[in-house]
Amino acid sequence: VFLAIICSLGAAILSQYCNKKLVNSEPTEKLLNLMFFGCLILGWLAALFFRPFDFNPYIALAGFVNFAAGWSFTRGIKIGLAQTILLSPLTVVVAVALSAIFLGEWHFIDPRSSGGALTLFGGSGILIAAGFFATGRRHEFVVRRQWVGMAAVYVLIAGLVTFLIKYFAVQEVSPANFLVSWYSGAWFGSFLPLLIKGGWSIKIARDKLF
Repeated sequence: VFLAIICSLGAAILSQYCNKKLVNSEPTEKLLNLMFFGCLILGWLAALFFRPFDFNPYIALAGFVNFAAGWSFTRGIKIGLAQTILLSPLTVVVAVALSAIFLGEWHFIDPRSSGGALTLFGGSGILIAAGFFATGRRHEFVVRRQWVGMAAVYVLIAGLVTFLIKYFAVQEVSPANFLVSWYSGAWFGSFLPLLIKGGWSIKIARDKLF
């Protein structure tokens, strides 16, 4: 267990280091397009292995919306890695709140239970820390509007997406259906900024990564 924890921490640190390097050297839109394309290929391979499968347009639409969360998260990392990573647990808080409203899972945010109290306490702590990040840096009371905007979009949409994953799991959607539909929608969504900006090619230099 200890070795698994160490490996997980090492992988998380290395992945975020690479993320920071890549988003500082390459356009966000192209990186995400490439990433979702790779996920789509893996999804189709898994679907071919676990046949039969059906394409679900509602899941594809959710995946399309998920691109906005990925784009906001990547833009947030470009502005500031530490504060953006810090906000990631807030997406779970949003998902829990939506689950309580639409799936009746109120016990997750019930302050009378240990789990609910921890959820509320942890969410409040993250909000306070994010507030310090947002109003710090150049001037104590100057809000970094660009990062705050990216962070807000990321937390809300990623929280919604996390809830939708939970919802589709409750509906007993098969993994193959989910992967193909989800990443098809996300990949098509990643073309929107590319079409707007008119950029397609991507070259990642090794010296920019290390």
